Amino acid sequence: MYLEEISNTTGVTLFLCAFTLLLLVLHGRRREPGCPFPPGPRPWPIVGNLFQVGEQIHLSLTNLRVQYGDVFQMKMGSLVVVVLSGYSTIKEALVRQGEAFAGRPDFFSFSAVANGTSMTFSEKYGEAWVLHKRICKNALKTFSQAKPRDSSASCLLEERICAEAVDMVETLKKQRDEVGDLGLDPVKLLVTSVANVVCTLCFGKRYAHDDKEFLTIVNINNEVLRLFAAGNLADFFPIFRYLPSPSLRKLVQFIDKMNNFMECNIREHLITFDR
Repeated sequence: MYLEEISNTTGVTLFLCAFTLLLLVLHGRRREPGCPFPPGPRPWPIVGNLFQVGEQIHLSLTNLRVQYGDVFQMKMGSLVVVVLSGYSTIKEALVRQGEAFAGRPDFFSFSAVANGTSMTFSEKYGEAWVLHKRICKNALKTFSQAKPRDSSASCLLEERICAEAVDMVETLKKQRDEVGDLGLDPVKLLVTSVANVVCTLCFGKRYAHDDKEFLTIVNINNEVLRLFAAGNLADFFPIFRYLPSPSLRKLVQFIDKMNNFMECNIREHLITFDR
C-alpha cells in the first residue's frame, strides 16, 4: 500500500513537470498574429538565452550579429530583448526614431533609484522626463555662458574644470613622489576629480581628495555601478522580486546613502546660495 502511494505521487509529480515544461515551450513559441518578430537564437525554457551571452556580453552579441544580422531578438529570462548593431541601424533607431526608442527597460532594480523617477534609470519617457532633461540642459548652458570669477577662462564651467585639473595634477605629482618607481593607478583620482566638478557645479562646494565623506560617496557610487553591471535576477525573473536578495538590499542601501548625501548638500547650498 505504501509503495503504491509513493508510485502514484511520483507519477503525478512527473506529469506536472512534463505539463509545465510543455506550457513553457508553447509559450516560448507563441507569436501574436500579424506581428513580425526579428530572428534570433532559440531560447531555453525559463532561462531564455542567458547562458548564451556569457561574461563578455559584447563579444557574444557580436558573434550573434554575424549569424542573425543587425537586428535580432533574444530572451533574457522572461524579458524579451531586441539587439541593434551597425551604424546605420542604430542611427535609424536612436536619431530618426528617437522618441520611439527613448524609454528604458522596466527593470525592477531601477525602481530603487529615486523611486523610479531618475533621468538615467527611469523607464517612463514622457513629459516629466523631457522637462527634467530641459532643466538639466539649461543649467549646463548657464554654466557654459556665465562669466568666470577668478581666471581668464572663457566661462564658469571651464574655470571649474581647469581648477580641478590643476589640483589633480598636483595630487598626481605628490603621489608619484611617494611611490617612486613603483608607479601609480590614476583611475581613482580621475573619478574623484570628475565627481568634484559635479559637486562644484551642483552644490557650489568642492571636497579635498582625502575627505572621508566624499571618498565614501565616490566608493558607494562605484559599487552601485558594479551592482547594476552585474545584473539582478529580479529584473529577469519576476518571482525573485518576492524573495530575499542580498545584492538588491545592498543596492537600495547604497542608493539611500547617496540620496541622503545629495539632499543634505542641496539644503546647505540653498541656505548659502548667493542670489
